[in-house]
Amino acid sequence: MNISKHFSILKGKQRDDPVQREKGGQQLCSIEAMEQQMNIPEGYHVDLKCQEAILQERNRDIDRFLESLPERYRQERGKILKRAEPVGSSVFRIKEASRLMPDAISFLQGLDAEGVAAPSGMIFTADTLSSARGRMERRWHAASGGIYIALCFVPELLPSHHDLYPLVPALSIAQVLQAHGVNAEIRWINDVLIARKKVSGVLMEQISLAHSREQWIICGIGVNVNQEKFPRELPSATSLRMETGGVWDREMILAKIIARTSLNLALLHQWECMLAEEAISIEELREMDEEPAPIIQPYRSLCSFLGNRVIYGQDADRRPEAIALARGIMENGHLMLEMEDGATITVGTGEIRFY
Repeated sequence: MNISKHFSILKGKQRDDPVQREKGGQQLCSIEAMEQQMNIPEGYHVDLKCQEAILQERNRDIDRFLESLPERYRQERGKILKRAEPVGSSVFRIKEASRLMPDAISFLQGLDAEGVAAPSGMIFTADTLSSARGRMERRWHAASGGIYIALCFVPELLPSHHDLYPLVPALSIAQVLQAHGVNAEIRWINDVLIARKKVSGVLMEQISLAHSREQWIICGIGVNVNQEKFPRELPSATSLRMETGGVWDREMILAKIIARTSLNLALLHQWECMLAEEAISIEELREMDEEPAPIIQPYRSLCSFLGNRVIYGQDADRRPEAIALARGIMENGHLMLEMEDGATITVGTGEIRFY
């Protein structure tokens, strides 16, 4: 990818999170340094309007977000809000791209080669994608009217908790749609359905940068918003417009999804920090009859497939591996399956389909 275009205004954030990292000689960008040094991929521009909309939505959403959580998280309101700030503070927009995730990865690799640290929480977004792909390289119909995002962030959880990250985007999208009266549900790991038709999908990839060795998670998100039809080969696809009969404010939904995603990520990071500060073990949390991770119960509550038979596999459409009863979501986000012989297994990767 040709990285050639300098920009002069970027209201991105430094890594000013309380969990600060040493960069091993790689410089952290101040806003002034970024104005001088940072590039954006050719054809993209900085969307200040979207950045402001995300900030406003997050400030409006924070109290509603916290109200259903245990009191100790409500007491950490300021810290959670601070941890959420980087997500969406830098938004790069283009009218049409081939795929967003490769653009985002190339951008990170280019900056890394120059010894420059990109701001965690960057968003790449496009109006349409010409070659969008989902799991197993399946085609994603990314025509005008949808939301297409690549979110890039540095993972702050301990590696033992990284399997919680894939739950966050689907949970956030379903929560936003539910708040707007849409009966959205989650199909493990991160598909969002309406009436068992897919309205949103998520693809996550973790990379290691060659120069800094820094780990990044790239999260591709697609949400079908105002499309009125889909190709015949996608009979299980739907959109908010098709399901509700109304035209939706796409920019508003985008801002709400990113704002809620930022809060769910911040909640996870604050949860782990509180465990360390309070020296509370996972076992002690169990004795307190509370979920180890505060996103698990909200996620479970949106999983209508639990208690039903499902088809499981890494590629459940073309190479199904088992038909099993979906028994539950484990504390690490893994799925518990009861096999036909009564044995139970837990799986952390793959996908399911309704049987």
